[in-house]
Order: sequence, then C-alpha cells, then structure tokens
Amino acid sequence: MHGWEVIVKKDSDADGQSLISWATGFDGLSWLDELVKEGLAQDLGGNGYPNKYSGQASIILPKIVPSPPSYEGQVVIGDDYVLEGGENWAIKINQPKIDTCKPEELLIIEAWDGS
Repeated sequence: MHGWEVIVKKDSDADGQSLISWATGFDGLSWLDELVKEGLAQDLGGNGYPNKYSGQASIILPKIVPSPPSYEGQVVIGDDYVLEGGENWAIKINQPKIDTCKPEELLIIEAWDGS
C-alpha cells in the first residue's frame, strides 16, 4: 500500500458530491487517528475499501480546509514512483459545498486504500 484516497462528504447528502478529496501517503490519516483518540471523531470501521470515519463539520473542516494536513511520513519507493513523507496531491475542493456546512453537521470521511 502506498497511501490513501480520502473523500469527505456530508452524511445528509444523497447527491454524493464531495466537499474535498485528496490523495495522501501511507501515514496521511494520522490527523484523523488523533481525532478518534481524542473522542472528536468516530472510526466506523472498514477494510480499506473504504475505511470510514465520521465527525462534526466544526471539528473536521478546520483540519482539512484550505488544504489537507501535512504529516510525518515515510518515503515510499515503488516500481515506478517515489512518494515523499508528508505529501498530499490531487486535492479537489468544492468550496461552494463547504460553505453550506453547518458546524454541527455530520461529515463522513472515506479512506480508500491506494494500492
């Protein structure tokens, strides 16, 4: 596994549009793991296809907007790529959709194994 594809959506939305999505390295979920440990987000389980988490917009959005958090990561060397530790890429932000979030609104974070 070389990292994760992260997608953040409103729990209440049926349209499936994401608020923000990005690709990140192997340790790129450390910010989310910390929120779970602190009781500020919930780990809903999963097997990497995807792993799911939830948390209130007032907690999640400041961590990921205007850009996903950097992290202390390992360098990953693959057959035809090298990922530097702490790297995020392919960031897509849907600011108009983010602007509609209420602080208490529940967000779902999906983390897809990028293998």
